[in-house]
Amino acid sequence: ANVFVYHSFKRWDLTRDKEFTLPTKVAEELTKLQGQTTIVVLQQHKTFGQLSPKPDIYDYAAERKVVDKVHDLVDQFRLLGPQFRVVTLDVNRDGRYTKEDWQLREVRNARAENVLIAIRPGGSGDISESHVVWKHRQGLPYVASPLYYDGRIYLVKDGGLVSALNARTGEPTYTQERLTNAPGSYYASPVAADGHIYFAALSGKLTVVQAGGAKPEVLHTADFGERVLATPALVGKNIYLRTQTKLYAFGE
Repeated sequence: ANVFVYHSFKRWDLTRDKEFTLPTKVAEELTKLQGQTTIVVLQQHKTFGQLSPKPDIYDYAAERKVVDKVHDLVDQFRLLGPQFRVVTLDVNRDGRYTKEDWQLREVRNARAENVLIAIRPGGSGDISESHVVWKHRQGLPYVASPLYYDGRIYLVKDGGLVSALNARTGEPTYTQERLTNAPGSYYASPVAADGHIYFAALSGKLTVVQAGGAKPEVLHTADFGERVLATPALVGKNIYLRTQTKLYAFGE
């Protein structure tokens, strides 16, 4: 197991919307690590509440900002490569590290089985043997849902790794092909329209890929400059995209 420890004592201006940047030396050392690496992000911070008899709304706003910055740091670790597994101790993201976080992590670990399963409709009782058509375990997303489109199932995994499977057989057409210049985390699910697949990264980069084909063919890219967590919405001939602070609509 690789163990990497880095302490930063730099004070950040919480009133501005700027992200953490990893020092060049740290990034270089991280990229040298071989094999699976687990990075644990420990959130240790204090709010301005220590300076007054009781915290006010500004203290709590500052604390939430610190938590957001930690999430930005986690995203930057993931940008360095898919070999990194990033763990935050604040599982429920309430800005505190408590007993509940340990309990939530134990429950998640006990239930963990990342697998895509095709199930035949119908049946009753235990249908694990009778109705399971196929299973697939490679290139599965952490958050984004699979997309069914024109006889294929499309997947996008953190790191910008895209896979396509035959929906009937589960046979891969391609597996974990990297989207150009669109690494990082993917919380939004892919959507499809008019022969195009749309992938929105957490970093704000949108990639349009031609549906079908032996490999993912990138047709267009756009960078919206801020986080995208919500899945794009298709309504009529319009596509709606919500970023951290804006709502965009694109149509003919």
